[in-house]
This record gives sequence, C-alpha cells and structure tokens, in this order.
Amino acid sequence: MLNLSSSLRERYNHSSSRLPKNLHIFSHKMGAKKSAAKDRGYVTATEWKLDGGGKKNASVNAPLKKLPFNCCALSFLPFETPVFDVNSGAIYDLENIFPYALKHKQDPITGRNMQIKDLKELKLKKSEGNKDFTYECPILGSEFTDSTKICVVKRSGTV
Repeated sequence: MLNLSSSLRERYNHSSSRLPKNLHIFSHKMGAKKSAAKDRGYVTATEWKLDGGGKKNASVNAPLKKLPFNCCALSFLPFETPVFDVNSGAIYDLENIFPYALKHKQDPITGRNMQIKDLKELKLKKSEGNKDFTYECPILGSEFTDSTKICVVKRSGTV
C-alpha cells in the first residue's frame, strides 16, 4: 500500500510505477517520542548551575595571573636583592625570604624543606639609562618583559 500524496509525487518527480509498493511517507519525525520524554517542566540543579545562573565555583572562573618576573614570590613586590631557590626555581627578595626560611624552614610555594644554602644570588643586568629598574639580557641587550623566558645557570646564578 502506498501512502503518498499527489503533491509529494510531483515534488519528487516520482511516478507510482517506480516506487516500491511498501513505501510509506509520514509527516512526523523519527525519534520525536524520545526527545519529548526528556522534556521537563523544571530545570535541574546541574542545568541551572551550568547553563544559566546559579552558584558557580569562584576558583574555576578566576584565571590565574602570572607573577611579573621582577617581583618577589613571597611579598609580590619588586625585589631589591634577588635570590632564587635552587630546588623550585622561584625568585625571592633576600630581605623577605631570609627571615621566612629561618622561621618556617620550608619553601613558601611548594611546602618542601628549604635551607638557607638552597638560596643563590640572582645576577641580573640592569638597563642603563632607565630609572625604573628594568633588566636586560646580558647577551642580546634586549629588555626583559613578563613574557620573556629567563634561564639561570644553577651554580653561579647568572642569567
């Protein structure tokens, strides 16, 4: 039996002799029953949290900002006499990290044991002519920025 309207035959240019006898064309979509069964008259807590409104975790949404290279990792202030931890590679100001290391005997970033002998002086070259304490590469002479990758010789502390 063929359930095909005359307008559909004309639209698709099918003649009744070419179509199979068991072809049925219906106007409803397949799978409509499944999607209708999932429609709810309410919004779940997960949908509310992810899609619209609701409490969001502050730690997930807050991007981590990178500390500028010329700031102490303990006080977040620009350093006067930079030193670095040999184990973690973090840069500190000597005036801030020395009392902290004597009192707590651990690295403030990683929490590992830290001794005074783990700190080495960082030898940076200051830019000439600038009064605002900028540092430059001793080989290239280019000024360091926050996105510059800096390599330090572990034994001597030179950049």
